[in-house]
Amino acid sequence: MNGLTPACPAGLDGLRRQLADHGFTKVYTGELCHVWWLWQEMKRLHKEEPCARFVLLGYDFGCGPAASLVRDAVEKQMPVDGLVLLNPVGAPADCGCQVPTVVIRSGTESAPLPQTDCVCVPEASHFTLPSKPQAVEVVYGLLKESAGRVEHLPDIDEGMLLYDGAPAPRQLPIPGSEQTGDWLFLHDRDGTHTLPLAPLPYWPVPGVPPESIPGAVPSPGDALPLPLPRPISPISPTP
Repeated sequence: MNGLTPACPAGLDGLRRQLADHGFTKVYTGELCHVWWLWQEMKRLHKEEPCARFVLLGYDFGCGPAASLVRDAVEKQMPVDGLVLLNPVGAPADCGCQVPTVVIRSGTESAPLPQTDCVCVPEASHFTLPSKPQAVEVVYGLLKESAGRVEHLPDIDEGMLLYDGAPAPRQLPIPGSEQTGDWLFLHDRDGTHTLPLAPLPYWPVPGVPPESIPGAVPSPGDALPLPLPRPISPISPTP
């Protein structure tokens, strides 16, 4: 959540780009006028993806709205794993009482808020603070911890019956060694479980001796070789 700082490559845009390089591509950014829209997006994602987790970040005057979003999300029992405040202006004193909160400030002055951790970036100015490596690493660490808490739901078989009252799916028994290999191809098992095909009893190519085809040994009663094609005589014109 941006405040009154103009957008620049060294600001939140730079932080978002570096987080994308670390693998976090689902990063929302907005201005003060987008608070309601961000809140609606959080509720939509929580409804459509119950496993999704959130980390919120505020920048100068955007720290207060970010803290308010955290408070509302906690009341709605949404999984919020952290709050980051960059040079907070107007942030409430109790913003760190609900979720782990980190305050990142530019310069060397440290004025931590209650119930928060404070990180100072001496070489950063107010405009370059979000994209400084130290600030990026703090945000990336929180996102990485949050991603580690995601519970992945098991994959649902497309063929599974999902309607109410559907019978439980039956497990396909694993065939034993006493069963023949004629039917083992029906089971999902590695390797070949069927008998190999018998060699051809005759040579299928006319004019090719059987000695040149491995396994093609003619015997009485076997099929005969294919006949040679008859040449087609040209049609003579009618006198």
